[in-house]
Amino acid sequence: MTQQEAARGYPLAGLTVIDLGQIYNGPYCTFLMAMAGAKIIKIEARGGENLRRRGVVGGAALPFAMLNSNKNFATLNLKTERGRELLRAMVRKGDVLVENFAPGAMERLGVGYETLREINPRLIYGSGSGYGLSGPNRNYPAMDLTVQAMAGIMNVTGFADRPPVKAGPALCDFFGGVHLYGAIMTALYEREKTGIGRLVEVSMQEAVYASLSSNLGLHYSMGNAVPPRTGNRHGGLAEAPYNVYPTRDGHIAIICVNETHWKSLLKAMQREDLLVDPRFADLRVCLPNSPLRFEGVEPLPIRPSAELGRDNRSIYGDWLGLSDGDIEQLIEQEVI
Repeated sequence: MTQQEAARGYPLAGLTVIDLGQIYNGPYCTFLMAMAGAKIIKIEARGGENLRRRGVVGGAALPFAMLNSNKNFATLNLKTERGRELLRAMVRKGDVLVENFAPGAMERLGVGYETLREINPRLIYGSGSGYGLSGPNRNYPAMDLTVQAMAGIMNVTGFADRPPVKAGPALCDFFGGVHLYGAIMTALYEREKTGIGRLVEVSMQEAVYASLSSNLGLHYSMGNAVPPRTGNRHGGLAEAPYNVYPTRDGHIAIICVNETHWKSLLKAMQREDLLVDPRFADLRVCLPNSPLRFEGVEPLPIRPSAELGRDNRSIYGDWLGLSDGDIEQLIEQEVI
């Protein structure tokens, strides 16, 4: 069964996406589209994208395999004019292009949005970046760690009497990726009505900002003072119990957001007597994955990520119509 046959019935079946993503942000966006049935053509430099090259170090191989399953793989040297010609040929036939290079990188190569939209007015061009394509920080180098620091995530993570720490997972990269996915889906919906594509861009810093809502609530309630780090407590110190508590055989995470939760907890603890204690009678006085699922279709078969340039011949030959001789010449010229 071909990939197209397997994806039949999925929401994005028939959609072709040119994936220039690297590390986590862009690849996660296109992975979500792949799992919804889109055909993803992952374009890498001849040496592979950064995460592939890091695969020999520590645990970096698994993230690459996870984020790049169900994709087609091609190599392409965009620093050559022939390489840029081939990208433009793909854009003529594609629906979406995704990249998360530093702002201005695609323009310097001569394949930015304004150039590509002239080739294919229906193209939806998705750009992920650390701090956006405009604004005072647009040219700052951005990785998840530095965006966590700039966005305030590190300032609210950890305990009040200790230095700030980063959140364990790469929150900003993945928040940015899922927001970029949502932006592209919105643009696809618009294109159904207008027939015209557009540029959509997502800043990792802006994508993660809304997650600070509780901490910001505390910030404004304190007269704009910098809120303290609250450890495992609620970021706005607005809910209790809300913490991780030691037990005889490990730890337990407990949160009660309404009176029913509180009463059920006290019952489980066999401490219903606290309901008549004015210090604990109600919550007010206590204060002082997936993964996407689509119904009606069979689970999409998982195809593992592949060796660099695995699908060069099918993409450049079958899809773009180049001959075997043309492809051999591209290899000799180090274009692919």
